[in-house]
Amino acid sequence: MIGRILTLVLAFVLSGCSLAQKFGLPISETEGGCSHDNTLPPLHLDEADRAMLKSRSDPPKTAADYYFLLPASYFSTLENGAERRATFIHKNSLTPDYLHAAYWFECDGGGFDVTIRVFHDDRGPLIAISSSTYKNIMLLEEKDAPRGKLSSIVVEKPRFWRYEAGRWISVDDAILPTIEKGFVIDRYLHHYKAHLQFASQLKFIWLKYELPASGNRLPVIGRENFMEPSKTYVWKEYVFDGIRFRDEAEVKKMGAETARQYTR
Repeated sequence: MIGRILTLVLAFVLSGCSLAQKFGLPISETEGGCSHDNTLPPLHLDEADRAMLKSRSDPPKTAADYYFLLPASYFSTLENGAERRATFIHKNSLTPDYLHAAYWFECDGGGFDVTIRVFHDDRGPLIAISSSTYKNIMLLEEKDAPRGKLSSIVVEKPRFWRYEAGRWISVDDAILPTIEKGFVIDRYLHHYKAHLQFASQLKFIWLKYELPASGNRLPVIGRENFMEPSKTYVWKEYVFDGIRFRDEAEVKKMGAETARQYTR
């Protein structure tokens, strides 16, 4: 019996090897139907890449200019010289004030994802960079999080920078408020549906501040309900007033109060 099992295992392994060889994949880097080879393809620059590299300005003015000046740490372990960086840019969404660039490997999840949006105030360019950094605004230990109850709230939020005299200067996080835990819990209790249907499912909420390609409104995007990640809606929206981002509800309230003052 044992010998028969070993024979079947050996046949399975050999068939896997033959499939890998058939498709030209290294046997040691092929598993479960996808390649674990995390090497970049040979560098190839198209016309758009070359034009972008030639149009870089000093001092920097555009989102692309700032992108080429990012520290290498934003690119994980990927090769990231200027020419290679140009190939990562999603050209269809590129504008002078907006850039998205990303590269991910097939199986292992390695790679990077960066979005840059340039806002403008009296001091000059205010550079927002989103790069998959997040923090918990609520996190319960397993013993304190009964099955079926909300256990964590995760927020992915951009950071803001200035670039002056060849240096990146961090802007205080207060420029963009962090969505309040109480507000999120209220939305969860009164707008989520699936958490009522799946009583034993461990619940968490992931929210993302979505940098806009244009305009001064910055929405916080989240799932419409817990079990359907493809359906999202805006949980809250912040508006850049030329100094900092304010809660849209606060801006509307201020506007209403101002209007009342002028009508008295």
